[in-house]
Amino acid sequence: MLLTYRILEEIAKTEFSDIVKNSALIGGKSAQPNKLRVFLIDGSFLDVWLSEENDYSFHWSRGLCVD
Repeated sequence: MLLTYRILEEIAKTEFSDIVKNSALIGGKSAQPNKLRVFLIDGSFLDVWLSEENDYSFHWSRGLCVD
């Protein structure tokens, strides 16, 4: 899963560099993070969660975030 998160992180940073401020792999262990968090320039963030069973989830939060 780490490789998939890294690929998604790179896509976010290159393809959407005009709105992406930063990103982080969070939760779990460093070799097996639980999700990718993408911080946007307006102070919101997007969480991307993937499972081994090929399930996925996106969560966007408009609240103020600190990265």
